[in-house]
Amino acid sequence: GSAGEARVLIQATAALRNLAGWRHSDFLSDARLGSLSRLMALFSTHVELLTNISRILSKLTVHAEACEAFVPSAQNIKQIARTLSAHADAAPLALRLAFVLGNLTEHSGTLRTVFAFDCDGAALVAHLLGKYWQKDRQLACAEQGQASAGVQEVEEVLVKLVRLLANMAICPRVGAARASTA
Repeated sequence: GSAGEARVLIQATAALRNLAGWRHSDFLSDARLGSLSRLMALFSTHVELLTNISRILSKLTVHAEACEAFVPSAQNIKQIARTLSAHADAAPLALRLAFVLGNLTEHSGTLRTVFAFDCDGAALVAHLLGKYWQKDRQLACAEQGQASAGVQEVEEVLVKLVRLLANMAICPRVGAARASTA
């Protein structure tokens, strides 16, 4: 997608984000979720747009019925995982996508399995935990006891990643596979 299209979509997704919390049931059709996933794929380099989409997904996935709406099509969770992998260094986006994946894997055994095996989620989460742990240690040494926004953001990403890992491990097949490779 073009930069002009991205600017328009940034504004549109900002408006949709405001509706997603209290009108979440209007977003639950496979076509609407699929549209968000397609936008993530088409505008994969536009971090601001991806962040707005992740904010919509964050508001939707706090509702169990929204998480269940992701089950019929694995493409949506696969796109979320691809976006997280591609933008691992963008902490605000990584934070929101890890939150979304944590919500999805909390509510659905099917999505736990899809994320862990079809999205190579166990390896992705392990990689991200290592990356953000290193960032946390570097920031802690640089700050020497002074709290900063960067430290807090990195710690929040770590919390969401640990939650995601714990949710994946609830599934016996995923937990056993993870334990055998740890």
